[in-house]
Formats: sequence, structure tokens, C-alpha cells
Amino acid sequence: MITPIIVTPGMTSDASIPSVSTLSVGSFPISLGYNPSNGYVYAGSFNGSVSVISGTEVIGSIPSSDIGYTAQSFTFNPSNQKEYVAGGDGVSLISGLSAIANVTNAGSTSQTLIYDPSNAYVYVANLGSIAILTSDNGLKGNLAVNPRPGGFTFDAFDNYTYASYVIQNTTGSETGTELYVLSGANLIGNVTLEGGMGGFVAPVYDACHDYVYLANTSIGSVSVIWGATVVGEVPVGQEPASLAYNPSNNFVYVANYNAGTVSVLSGTALMGTVTVGSSPVAVAYNPYDGNMYVANENSGTVSVVSGTTLVATIPVGKEPVALVYDAS
Repeated sequence: MITPIIVTPGMTSDASIPSVSTLSVGSFPISLGYNPSNGYVYAGSFNGSVSVISGTEVIGSIPSSDIGYTAQSFTFNPSNQKEYVAGGDGVSLISGLSAIANVTNAGSTSQTLIYDPSNAYVYVANLGSIAILTSDNGLKGNLAVNPRPGGFTFDAFDNYTYASYVIQNTTGSETGTELYVLSGANLIGNVTLEGGMGGFVAPVYDACHDYVYLANTSIGSVSVIWGATVVGEVPVGQEPASLAYNPSNNFVYVANYNAGTVSVLSGTALMGTVTVGSSPVAVAYNPYDGNMYVANENSGTVSVVSGTTLVATIPVGKEPVALVYDAS
């Protein structure tokens, strides 16, 4: 079973092995979402079901018939207090322990989501389009884009939303990535990365430098973008698979899946490389202790990184692939 890891208060860098609770959820969990209004964590499974977790207890389950064929991405909308889940063939709204509605305006091939706090919009990445939803789930806009979404990030300084989409040629081979820059419902720019750059990893925003980072998965580097301009490319390890920003030290952490390492970036500089477990696939920031948590898929562990130093290795379940911080 793939085990989701929930980071909770009390896990500090002073403890070599923080406490771990293992919960039985749906088959093959692939995504996690947190709802700050009720303190629930939602674990999405490959089969479309969603398990509802409070603290260290599973308190409910939402069937795939209410979600879609796979529950692969979550976002919380504070303007209406609902959790949104992309089910692969649509978007569902979750309130507490139940799915209460399907959002018909969201599109029929939903892959990932993000909330824009400056406009109270939810962006939905579909195959070949981006649906923009208002707080009452009206359709504000629907933008035609490339076919295959990678992910979103939000620039809180400029109030821009960045959406990455993989570019394919006529035979379906990946040739690069297009990074779309949106302000509200308007497309205001784009960045084209060619030569096999980019990939399906969601970009991340660095609030200190006002940069957006995009992993070049097949090349082993990260492109650094300001606005709609590429300002640098930083070599990292083989197959960067996840990015996360740490606001306490202003570093960006890159999990290198094939290298078993995490690269630590500041602006356009490489600050260090940390050896972690086998096949690091996800990274999350814990504001309680200021550390980064890294899920190592093929070693069944989570590595804890402080700055550029490995401070703990936590044995967990088989094949951890997702992390989320629970502030409650």
C-alpha cells in the first residue's frame, strides 16, 4: 500500500525519529489536501475514492462515484469554505465528510487545481484548457492551451497564476513546456521552454526573489523565471520530481528522483545537495519546525532536512508519494 504521510505539530528537528501513525485509507493513495476550516486532511486514491482524516483517525470515506475515476488533486477555497478535488473527469466539491456537488463549469478532463486569493478564483487544468471558476463556481473564463498540464503556482507579489503545459509534437513526443502567465482571467504572457525542457512537475514560487522555478525533468536542471523571462538555469540531480519553497530560509528544495538527493537553491545559485532516501518524489514545508520533509518512494522513508543538512530519517509505510502539513 502507498502510505500518505501527515506532518503534525510536535515534530521538531531535535527529535531523530518523530512519532508516526499509519492509517488505512483507500487503495493506492496518490494525493493529499488540507482544509483549514475544519482541520481535515483528505487522501485521494487512484480509484477515485477520498478518505477523510482528523488528526490520526480516519473518520469518513467518500466513494469514487461521487468524485471521478481518480482523485488526483485538491485545493481549498476559503471564500466558500469548500474543498475542490479534481477527479480526472470533472471537479467535485467536498464539505466535511461528503461530496456535495459536481462543478459542471470546471471541464471534463480535470487534472490539477489551484486557488487564487487575490480574485477568489479556482483554476482547473484540463487537457487542452484552463477553466477559471468564481467563488460561486460560475465560469469566469476558459483558456485554450497545450494538451498536457503539469501544474500551477501562484505569485503572491504580482498576483499572477502560472500554469505549465507540456508541448508535444505531431507524434506525441514531448518537446518542451509552455508556462502561461495569468492575471485573473487574462493571459498576459507566456514562457516557451524548448529542447525537452520542463515536464509534468508543478512549478513553485519563491516569495523572496519573486522567481518561479520549473523543473526540467529529462535534463536534470531547474529553470528560474521572473515574470515572463528566463533569468537562469541551475543544474540539479537526475530527474527532478518535486519542488517546494521554504519561507523561513528562502530556499527552494528540489527532490531528484533518480539521484536520491535534494538540491537546495537560493535564487539562481545552488546552495547544497543533500543525500536522502531512494527515489525522493515529494517535498513539503513544515512551518512548525521550519524543516522540509521528503517522501522517498522506494525506501519507505521520509527524510527531514534543515537548511542543507539531513537531520532525521523516518521509517514509514511502503511507497510514500505525497505529503501535506496539518496546521490543526
